[in-house]
Amino acid sequence: MIRHLQSPRFFVIALVAGLAIVVMLLLKEGIREVWTALMMVGWNIFWLLAFRFVPMAIDAAGWRYLVVCPAVPGFAGFLLYRWAAESCNTLLPAAQVGGHLVRALMLARRLPSRAMAGASVVVDFTVGVGTQFLFIMGGLLLLLFEVPPASNMAFAVIVSGGLLVMGGFIFVQYRGISGVFNRIASRFMNNRQMMQVAGGLEALEKEAYRLYSDYHRWIICAFVRFAGWMMKSGETYLVLLFLGASPSITEAVILEAVGIAANSFGFLVPGAVGVREGGIFAVAALLGISPETALALALIKRGRELAVGLPGLAALLIFEKDILLSPRMYIRKKAGNTKETN
Repeated sequence: MIRHLQSPRFFVIALVAGLAIVVMLLLKEGIREVWTALMMVGWNIFWLLAFRFVPMAIDAAGWRYLVVCPAVPGFAGFLLYRWAAESCNTLLPAAQVGGHLVRALMLARRLPSRAMAGASVVVDFTVGVGTQFLFIMGGLLLLLFEVPPASNMAFAVIVSGGLLVMGGFIFVQYRGISGVFNRIASRFMNNRQMMQVAGGLEALEKEAYRLYSDYHRWIICAFVRFAGWMMKSGETYLVLLFLGASPSITEAVILEAVGIAANSFGFLVPGAVGVREGGIFAVAALLGISPETALALALIKRGRELAVGLPGLAALLIFEKDILLSPRMYIRKKAGNTKETN
């Protein structure tokens, strides 16, 4: 079953189905009306592109705080690695995890402890998932108070989402950190070689547990990452403002939480195409936002992903092309250099 879901045929079918949903929504609400709404943004689109780097910088700061190692790269380096990771996860068929492997390899090049590079990404990824869940739950709870008639639906979504996430965390605890990281790594490259670059599986697991036991450090990271999720709502707020709506902070948080939840639960569809648009469209209607404004919001977010992600991939190709184009060759080279050094 899993092999069928990972096959190119399923990838194409899911993508076509998602695009069909988007086209259907556009035809239903009127392409001209949506286009008119999009034109209202005008040159303000550049403010939206610039603003995207604010939550990205916050996430990079939280990740950097986890790295306890001599000669830690500067903040600009972590921002670049985070940008490259987000670009990969957004635009490549990487199942939302390939970018994390890329940033681990990029950081491993610049740290004396390769195990610390891999462990920091594992812990940052876990903290990010936990704070993301809290943010989504908070957004859905706000929906309960904002739209009383939808309370039954929202409550059902909250309970279902909570059970799914709790099951995921139980699975992580049962399988162990290294087992989960192995599964992620095997999606893209040979596990044994990946662990050689990270300094060995045992070293990676030991370093990750050491970070988890440093409660002060990862709790601070969690607060920073949650602030990053909240700041992403600022983008939604600005888009609605530029579209001529009169948004509230609450509405922006709700719509951002719904969009993020759709991305997470629509992982089988490439880029959650159609899933995210449908979720934003449905919840925006509950909040009293016009259909053309809701669709314009969803399309602008898609456009922003391309406008920010394509330069990120270009920077990765220029500065780290061996990681992106031939990860196995890069890993063999790093492993060979390690043996020569030893």
